[in-house]
Parts: sequence; structure tokens; C-alpha cells
Amino acid sequence: MLKRANDLVRNGIHPASIISGYRVEKLGKVPLVNCAKTSCRRCTSSEDDQCKRGSQIPGPIKGINVLKTHGKGVKDSYLLNGYDPKYWPCCSRNAYLDFNLQKTKMQLGVQVLVTDPRELEKIR
Repeated sequence: MLKRANDLVRNGIHPASIISGYRVEKLGKVPLVNCAKTSCRRCTSSEDDQCKRGSQIPGPIKGINVLKTHGKGVKDSYLLNGYDPKYWPCCSRNAYLDFNLQKTKMQLGVQVLVTDPRELEKIR
């Protein structure tokens, strides 16, 4: 265990984070679920929410997107595998891109030559 901890320190992980990780591993799953239940009880007074039934979100915290809808409560919350856009119009074709269409930089060596000013407005 100490050898692995030394390897982690050499890779730039802070010793406090390593110790915390070992403590969490030693605790096991049940105390962590109880901690999550306690946190949910503080946020809501509902007796019938998923958090109290022990549901958990599998994955890293930074990889979780929360979709919010106005007017609904914790009782109406659920875990969705995948990603859900807010509106699903009928007969639509969806494309998910990992870059912003508003501001994209051209690849190196790419030039856009415009001879007509009306074409420039179309490109914008």
C-alpha cells in the first residue's frame, strides 16, 4: 500500500488526496450510501425520493450533467443513462458536436477567399 502511495505522490497527486482515498476504500459502500441519504434529507422534506432508496450515479462527478426543469420536485427526478436534450421535436435529426459552432478556428493552412461582399454575409 505504501509503495503504491509513493508512486501516486511521484505522479503529482497530493498526499492528503491519497489518504482520503484509502479511507473511503476502507469504509466500503454502505456508509457512503448513508452519507448520500443524509445529504438528500437536508435538501428535501419528501419521504419518497430516489436518494433515500439508495440510488446512486455511477461515474465521475465532473462527467455528470444535470438537466433542470422548472416546477418539478425531487420526487420527479430520475437517473437517465445517456444525455437528454431538453426538447425532442418530432421527426428530427440530431447531431451532437464536441465544439462550438459559433467560434471555431480554421485548421492550419486553410484559407477562405471571398470575392463578392454578399457571399461574406452568407458565411457569417
